[in-house]
Amino acid sequence: MPHFEFPDPRTVDLPYWCHLHKTWHHGQGVVHVGPGLELDKIMAGFQNGIYPTGYEGESDITWFCPHQRAIIDFSNVRIPRSLAKVIRSGRYLHTIDKNFTGVIRGCRQKRKNQWWDTWVTEDAINQFTILHQYGYAHSIETWDREGNLVGGLFGMDAGGLFCGQSMFHTQSDASKCALLFVIEHLRSRGATWLDAQVMTPHIESLGATMISRDEFLDRLKEGQGLNLTLF
Repeated sequence: MPHFEFPDPRTVDLPYWCHLHKTWHHGQGVVHVGPGLELDKIMAGFQNGIYPTGYEGESDITWFCPHQRAIIDFSNVRIPRSLAKVIRSGRYLHTIDKNFTGVIRGCRQKRKNQWWDTWVTEDAINQFTILHQYGYAHSIETWDREGNLVGGLFGMDAGGLFCGQSMFHTQSDASKCALLFVIEHLRSRGATWLDAQVMTPHIESLGATMISRDEFLDRLKEGQGLNLTLF
């Protein structure tokens, strides 16, 4: 599918307008800015370590490959004692690709509550849903004992590397449990790490670390060469 060509993320660093602080930023790892969230752009982006962000009502999409990248190396995963207790309790059940629409809309609702971070637009939902139907985008669902969807995450298979895009939860620890569940699933398929994009306290508590852009891109290429089937 991919035929759109991005500039080399190792060498391009465009200025970036920050909507939160209403100012231009430099050195953020912006590779491309332009209208449209077409399928070929999304696929080409993820396969080259570049991911999109945007804001509701704006036509331009900003594509990032930041200088520092958050990843989760499976050998470094930490499970806090309180979270381990939740997992052992059987409070939640997890599935893969059973309700992609519910998960991505849950992520959209979470981000709509953060006025400064609303890139999961209706257009994004439509495009990632098509990619899900093609087998490139995937969801991990967390269900409570009554069968309610209470959390989850979605992301892209970038050719043997899972790139997490967004998470949500309506009950405590539901998204963390989903993340740990998909880590075990990916581990069973031969993967040793995943792309978490941006560091947050949420994922840092589970052992996420930061690596340089060059190291990330090298590891991405190496992982793609393994031809792993993740899902």
